[in-house]
Amino acid sequence: MQMLPLPLRTLAWVACAFAFCVIVFGAFVRLSNAGLSCPDWPTCYGRITWPVRAAAVAKADKAFPNRPVETHKAWREQSHRFLAGTLGVLVLVEALVATFAAKRRFGLVIAAVVLIGIGIPLYMARDYVSSSVVAALGEALLLGVAIFWRRGGWRRIAVLALAVVCFQALLGMWTVAAEADRGIGASAGWDGDLCVAGVGGVAAFRTGSSSLSITSREC
Repeated sequence: MQMLPLPLRTLAWVACAFAFCVIVFGAFVRLSNAGLSCPDWPTCYGRITWPVRAAAVAKADKAFPNRPVETHKAWREQSHRFLAGTLGVLVLVEALVATFAAKRRFGLVIAAVVLIGIGIPLYMARDYVSSSVVAALGEALLLGVAIFWRRGGWRRIAVLALAVVCFQALLGMWTVAAEADRGIGASAGWDGDLCVAGVGGVAAFRTGSSSLSITSREC
């Protein structure tokens, strides 16, 4: 039995901490009625952060006349996205490490991430059909790797966690698109964040277990 390297175990527990933060902050966003305070995704009123200065707020209000800026809510929504995105990066690293020794599965995970990544600019260009198709293909690849990886152990769970995190991000993207088309706002539920954080935390815990082994035979 080979113990996992300390950096990987540390990364796993950091992912657990971020999973907890996603749950708590998601509840805060929900209970403060700040869900979907940003009418676009992954930006917020076309910005990486959110409009603060009067000129930026006026410009955002002009660009989104049906969704006037509420800075006190927008920062909560976008900060939650930052937290969830950080968790996604951590789980992605876990999945890449999990599949690195299995070259074919590693390639499939890379291909899936690329497909999902391609879906983001397509979504921002309002090509929602193409965006959904390529993102769904990426999700299918991740699920296929996780489902058909026999004796994958913690590595299988890491890939599954990545699939769930990506799906939650895409769900947020599609929800924002649907609300933008209807021209109204709504509070986003945080139960999806609970699912993401829970699966990510399980994967991180299993990854961090000192009794796990890394053998090429399981590949």
